[in-house]
Amino acid sequence: STADMAVPDHVQIQTITGCNANCVFCPNGKTRRSIPGGQRMDEDLYHSIVDQGIALGIRRYSVYLMNEPMLDHELPQRVEDVSARIRKPQYVTVTSHGGLLTERMARGLLDSGLDKLKISVQSLNPKTYFEIMGLELAKTLRNIDRLLELKKQGGYKLPRLEIVMVDSIQTHNEIPAIK
Repeated sequence: STADMAVPDHVQIQTITGCNANCVFCPNGKTRRSIPGGQRMDEDLYHSIVDQGIALGIRRYSVYLMNEPMLDHELPQRVEDVSARIRKPQYVTVTSHGGLLTERMARGLLDSGLDKLKISVQSLNPKTYFEIMGLELAKTLRNIDRLLELKKQGGYKLPRLEIVMVDSIQTHNEIPAIK
């Protein structure tokens, strides 16, 4: 019975494979078995995982794993499928590199009920950022600024935005200034 079973605190659901960045610290693309990019999780499987998580009372739903979640154009709907059915202290979170946080994606996530959005910004030096992530810093920062504008304009309380960074050899000396 489920009463005898240890219930996990959280579940990570990867709804699409792959990433358009190439972060030096990420295992994406570096696994022993090759995983083709761009494969979306079947809706029925996604709903089954969410249904089971809700039945178990899982607290945190992370709609990402070893991928860039915003490659899934239906990410806002997937988040809403969970957020509409859970109650505090349960919550939904997404971690992204932010390079694909388009206006459409930002509006969708604002409307989805997402509780927390973490954006991985691995340096504030454009050259170091590109070396670590393979992305353009200015574009990511514009995307973040636009999300914050839309959030303010719409009077949204959520999602809470966190900028996250790995303390690495490349960035360790930048961290005091970045804080």
